Amino acid sequence: MKIALMDSGIGLLAAAAAVRALRPDADLVLSSDPGSMPWGPRTPDDVTERALAVARA
Repeated sequence: MKIALMDSGIGLLAAAAAVRALRPDADLVLSSDPGSMPWGPRTPDDVTERALAVARA
């Protein structure tokens, strides 16, 4: 199973460690995206568009 994580800050590493603890068998794909910071005010459509763009890169 592949699990992709994307974050604009240092939380990516903590999130990856937590996922790894729960699913040591998973292939993790990590993407740091500081250019999209902050994520909070973005609409769901904005987040979806950015996630798809990063996945295609």
